[in-house]
Amino acid sequence: MRRPVVLLALLLVACTRGGALPPPAVAHNLEGTTLLEGGDLDGAEARFRLALEYHPRFAEPRANLGLVLLARGDLEGAERELRAALSLDPDFDEAWSGLGVVLDARGQRVEAAEAWERALAIDPGLVAARRNLADTRIRLGQLVEARAQLMRLVQLERGDGLSRATALLAYCELRLGRKITARETAERVLGLEPDHAIARVVRGALHAEAGRPRLAVADLLVAIDDPLVGFDARLRIATIQVSSGAHEEATPLVHALLREAPEAPGVRLVAAWHAAGLGHWDEAAAHARSALREREVEAARTVLALACEAGARGCP
Repeated sequence: MRRPVVLLALLLVACTRGGALPPPAVAHNLEGTTLLEGGDLDGAEARFRLALEYHPRFAEPRANLGLVLLARGDLEGAERELRAALSLDPDFDEAWSGLGVVLDARGQRVEAAEAWERALAIDPGLVAARRNLADTRIRLGQLVEARAQLMRLVQLERGDGLSRATALLAYCELRLGRKITARETAERVLGLEPDHAIARVVRGALHAEAGRPRLAVADLLVAIDDPLVGFDARLRIATIQVSSGAHEEATPLVHALLREAPEAPGVRLVAAWHAAGLGHWDEAAAHARSALREREVEAARTVLALACEAGARGCP
């Protein structure tokens, strides 16, 4: 599940989709949403099932059952109930949004994004769906698409949500090479929230590029546990440590990154230079080759050439 607030944002109130409904069905569904919000999953489930006994084709309690199962960690059951609700009402925007949360929790990010897009096509004002869609676009590396969603999200969000959306917009600008805009946008957030993790990543990355490693690491350390940009922060810290020759200091972080994302080209590239700095040329060559299998990077070619000159195995 993404964040606890997602579940609350998806709570569905009773309405009259599909025509007149028996008043007891509406009442049980409404009471079920109250119980679900309060964390009484058993009571909520009972209410939703009572609502369905009164009206088996009532889409809202069917979708709400999916949320109960999602809260219990039963992703397969949650998906089944949400899809059943959508079979009853294909234009049920909140059910599409809930299905996106389930699919994302199952690791099906592309399908999750499609579900959130369906939800937003029905109701562009679903903030939770747009927030999740932007996050997933970033995770998929689709930064142009993420930026487009965040530009709209900053017009819809308030409070902490607005700060986060603005900081993520700065992050996308950074990743897209728009450094001036990234800096200005991040500084707006930091002016109000000096320890905002995502905005600190943006500023830290800009410090690193400007040759200010101490300031960069100080910013990046704030974000190492962030669920969305924490990996990027840790990778940037490792890059700074390796680039500055602090190879022994970098060892635990490089090894942790390799365990976390062994196929990521950026991780393999940092690991290659780290191994080279320690004189582990066979390891450096292996990491460089792995990085080059994913994409052509001149820095990987350079470290591979150095490793081969040092007599690494597998070189022509």
